[in-house]
Amino acid sequence: MTIRPEPPFAARSYRIGGLTVASALALPGSLETEHAVADVQISRETALPTTLAEASAHGPNWSMAGDRILLDIPGVARVLVTAGRKIAVEGAAAVADADIAGFVQGSAMRVLLHQRGLMTLRASAVAVGDGAALLCGPPGVGKSTLAAALAGYGHDFFSDDLCAVRIDARGAPILAPDGATLRLWASAIEALDLRDRCRTPLRPGFQKFHVEPSSIARKAELPILAIYMVREADAAVPAGIAPLPIGDAAMLLRRNAHSFHLAAQVGGSASLFEQAVMVQRRVPIFGFARPTSFDALADTTAQLDTHMRALDRARTAA
Repeated sequence: MTIRPEPPFAARSYRIGGLTVASALALPGSLETEHAVADVQISRETALPTTLAEASAHGPNWSMAGDRILLDIPGVARVLVTAGRKIAVEGAAAVADADIAGFVQGSAMRVLLHQRGLMTLRASAVAVGDGAALLCGPPGVGKSTLAAALAGYGHDFFSDDLCAVRIDARGAPILAPDGATLRLWASAIEALDLRDRCRTPLRPGFQKFHVEPSSIARKAELPILAIYMVREADAAVPAGIAPLPIGDAAMLLRRNAHSFHLAAQVGGSASLFEQAVMVQRRVPIFGFARPTSFDALADTTAQLDTHMRALDRARTAA
């Protein structure tokens, strides 16, 4: 597999979760944008506190005091997220920037988005007509692989791993784009014949890579057309797509919210529950059980494409 290197880094602006982010740290895979007034500043520091004085809440690797949250991954980085506007980063000695960036793009950005009142879902997303379809589920279930396969059916890539959802003034759930690359394991890259689109690994020595999608949805935001809760098919739950009962749908949404316990501390568990209920009321949510073998991927993708397009036609006709 030929891997194309990243160009030398200079300070850049990115679009993440619908926000313009000015970063002193390279963020591989994030959507670059023209320099503009930044909503978020990411700075590199050398003397972040090890603890927050007067912390009102804490967990195994985080503490919160007022509008500040300190995250600490031992041996990787310490990050201070403030008021939904600033991320200060101190990397551990001899840790590669790519490792630090992954922590910032993941945990730190999720916390910042929670501070701004957004729900973040563990999902991949593609465009379907003028809407977005989300593929939610636990790690390893094949969300990114499905999103990559759907590109072959004309669905523009919209987001991978982190989906930031806001509720607009009319109560409609809206998704902001979050990424310029897919994140795929080497086995999926081979199965989908995407070797020529493979870029750098997510982390040095890691067999998961940034992969350029064939097309990217460039709209700033899209209304959410549908959410699919992806799981592996088995004897108890055969392969197929079926609507989820209301209670199950809301529960699974909360479970698929990134860093649920920390999000509940930042925004309040009641707020997170209310967001999940509002999404569930306005967006159809389906269970999608699929065989995870690559041999079944073509049939599975075709089934999903047919279902999504039928929903889009029904919405357009309504």
